[in-house]
Amino acid sequence: MGAPQLIYAIHAAPQHRFPRHPECPERVTAIQAALEQLGALQRALADGQAMQLDAPPLLELPAGLLAAVHTAEHVDSLRQTSASISGPTAVRDPDDPDGPTFATPSSYADALRAACTAVALVDAVVAGSRGSSGTGDGSGGSSGGGGSEAGGGQGSSGRGREHAAATCGFSICRPPGHHATPGDQMGFCLLNNAALAARHAQRAHGLHKASACICMQRRVLVLDWDVHHGNGTQDCFWADPSVLLLDLHQEGVWPGSGAAEEAEAGPGAGATINVPLPWHSGHAAAQLAFEQVVAPAASRFRPDLIIVSAGGWAA
Repeated sequence: MGAPQLIYAIHAAPQHRFPRHPECPERVTAIQAALEQLGALQRALADGQAMQLDAPPLLELPAGLLAAVHTAEHVDSLRQTSASISGPTAVRDPDDPDGPTFATPSSYADALRAACTAVALVDAVVAGSRGSSGTGDGSGGSSGGGGSEAGGGQGSSGRGREHAAATCGFSICRPPGHHATPGDQMGFCLLNNAALAARHAQRAHGLHKASACICMQRRVLVLDWDVHHGNGTQDCFWADPSVLLLDLHQEGVWPGSGAAEEAEAGPGAGATINVPLPWHSGHAAAQLAFEQVVAPAASRFRPDLIIVSAGGWAA
């Protein structure tokens, strides 16, 4: 039996919880319940076409990866906040009617676990691509890093064991990440899982080569769909032509960014494409956006790896 087609990880972060808050562990258990009701995942597991990653053996990202995405001040603040509080604490937007961005004593470890999981899934997808193609660079697979982004593989620090291999990866982990900017936490997001996964792919797997010429750079596509614009991921790669961000979201809602004309004019020109959709656009409009914007842009960009940052969607 060959390598599984899907490798996935689930972590509900049960201690990362704020009273009556919509971003809660039940989001993960609801996804699990829906998958179990469909039965497809159980069949794939039984057939050897899917496998689940354990929790990461070490809550440690590869050296320099956090600093490649987030400022030291942001990481230190998150670490110190978790170490100094005794219970759920609002750390930003305490009066937000949807709930504040919050931290608990476990939040720093939980955020690291979600990021480590996303990194491990990238390792698995790249290993699976290389195993199937016989080549030493690039990957045609995709890795989900939004909900969020692990054990099986070399582990979160990239040391110790052989990579598990798969065609694609799926992370059902929290806390989420796409609103976390390089220097701040916001929108319930603490560390940017998708951005860390993308940068890890470039740093660890030959998907990034220092060059002033885009044709010499290995490319990662981040596809973000959510009611809200992934402003944090956009900020992480705003001036980077080696990462294409395609962001579909509802127009005119928080955080207020993501207009169609919002694009870098410098080195990252053309590498940020926002598709704001009007309220009540419906599934047909979303499908049209995929057909007329997402697919052509991806075809032109020709990414080595696709990371899907998937959140909620409003029809």
